[in-house]
Amino acid sequence: MEIYICRRGDNIHSLSHRFGIPVKRLMEENGLESEKLTSGLSLFVPSEWPEPEKEIELCAEIGNNLPAKERKALLDRLCFAVPFPARLSPDGGITMESRNADCADEALNCGALPLLGLYNLCPQGSYSGELAHNGIKDTESREKLCRLIISAIAESGAKGLYLEFCCLFPFDEENYCKFIELCSRLCHSKGFYFLCSAVPAEFDTLSPQAVQCAGKYADRLVLLAYDYSGVLNPPGAVAPLSRVRAATEEALRYVHCKKVILCTSCTGLDWSLPWRYGTEAAPLSSRRAQNLAVAAGAEIKFMPHEFFPSFSYIDPVGTKHRVCFEDVRSIKAKLSLCSQYDIAGLWLKRRDRAFPPADELIESLYSFKKYI
Repeated sequence: MEIYICRRGDNIHSLSHRFGIPVKRLMEENGLESEKLTSGLSLFVPSEWPEPEKEIELCAEIGNNLPAKERKALLDRLCFAVPFPARLSPDGGITMESRNADCADEALNCGALPLLGLYNLCPQGSYSGELAHNGIKDTESREKLCRLIISAIAESGAKGLYLEFCCLFPFDEENYCKFIELCSRLCHSKGFYFLCSAVPAEFDTLSPQAVQCAGKYADRLVLLAYDYSGVLNPPGAVAPLSRVRAATEEALRYVHCKKVILCTSCTGLDWSLPWRYGTEAAPLSSRRAQNLAVAAGAEIKFMPHEFFPSFSYIDPVGTKHRVCFEDVRSIKAKLSLCSQYDIAGLWLKRRDRAFPPADELIESLYSFKKYI
């Protein structure tokens, strides 16, 4: 396995000849939409690799917009898949988002365990402490919500629950811990798996007690170490390596490494410049980011101290932009934490379509656990 960094004057045909790989395959393996290249672009060069030494649990959310071929390739690698997203409703219930009725069977046929994903997201896409509060504020609310969850899991054909609650009110910490314990008890009584997320302490309003609780009662703790430059923050690395490492070490103080799944990004953000407080960056996928750099002829610069790539470009109306994203180099650096800390698995957050070099990189480094 090799990662090649494009230089000024490189072209796809000369690199195809150099590496003995057809142009079409080199483009497909790297998610390129044209034969153009740009300086600083990282290319994953497919090759024979030794048998992976570490076996991991690979997890991902499966969106409707993923083409069938890419979805099948991803499911073949996954241990846990989340094809059924649901959101908390203001009345403390849940609202299922539309998904193909055959999602569960498709996942199971590929050996992936389908999970119902429950999020405290409002319609605008941001996390809501109020939505979470309405669902967990007292015993009656928690029991009602858990009954709805168990019913939704059974009706969808899923095999468990993935719980992702963020930005909770500090005064809801005890209620949240009780809710986690209840989810665990009811899921396990029905033979369902239970995965629960946790946010790095620097972003969360909850104390380590909530992380310890999730680590105790959930089958896996999913550490959400992927969104350090939110859409309302100034331009910066999406998931700087030093902070992902620190978040991992913090979680391992409270939870055994074999129960931790590291969730990091395969995404990017596009800021209009000059940046002003309150202006939002536009989310985009790593695939879209690198193709945007190529189309604009922008040089991609890599910041080695934090392992992240970025570039600047000017749009058709003359506005300057800065884009920070994840490429195969930065993703590889974060994947290495899985081996370094001997954690159970990985979860790559994707913006839309798959990012082929990331998938190939993971396959070159690890083999994949299956429980069915």
